[in-house]
Amino acid sequence: MTVNVNDGGTYGFSLSNYSEDPLYVWNSSSRGLTDEADVETVQELARIVMDALRHPHRPRPSGESVVGEIARQFWERAIRTASRTSVKRFIDTFDAYVESVVDQAKDRSDDRIRTIADYMELRRITIGGKPSFALLELGMDLPGTR
Repeated sequence: MTVNVNDGGTYGFSLSNYSEDPLYVWNSSSRGLTDEADVETVQELARIVMDALRHPHRPRPSGESVVGEIARQFWERAIRTASRTSVKRFIDTFDAYVESVVDQAKDRSDDRIRTIADYMELRRITIGGKPSFALLELGMDLPGTR
């Protein structure tokens, strides 16, 4: 996949068979950054991605991280056949996922070592299961339960 961004640049981004998976996009394009970045950088990436998902028809600001345009282009295509309830479910679960990545960055910054129970609670979110399942439901009009 090639991503065209507002600053006139074109960025090559190999997604192989995962071009429909935003978790793969997030991990491939920003995970290396979020694993070692400071809290403010991770929060900014999370804000950019979630804004792009919430506003997929709005052009991304010039000079913004390419992660925003990658997320926007993916989501603009993905929602073409998605139901309203599945879009909401994905946005809600993906937001919890990226916020959990921010929580991990905060833990690193604060040199916090969680208890096993606290770690497992956070890990259940950082593993990305709920947004992955929400992707499978995009074409379904399921009730608003989780």
